[in-house]
Amino acid sequence: MEHGTRKELDDLLLIVDNWIRGYKTLLAGPGDEYLIEDLKEEVNEKMMPYISRLLKTEHITREEMGVLSGEIISKVAEFEKTVTCKGCEECDCG
Repeated sequence: MEHGTRKELDDLLLIVDNWIRGYKTLLAGPGDEYLIEDLKEEVNEKMMPYISRLLKTEHITREEMGVLSGEIISKVAEFEKTVTCKGCEECDCG
């Protein structure tokens, strides 16, 4: 992978981090679950088409796309955990 492409992928992850940071500022308590869906929608509508274009134009491989998508999914899952966890003993979010 070219250095410029790696930087672009890192920038995409930074964009997702910034979205998550923004959504965290909106957290107010019970009923915040809609923010999870909003974030997922934003990723699906804005990020995934861009990543698909990178693959289609051969700027990244399928493997690289999988790794990047996995990192994004992990970040979204962590945000979901932050929103839904109530500090219970059933999960490890305490």
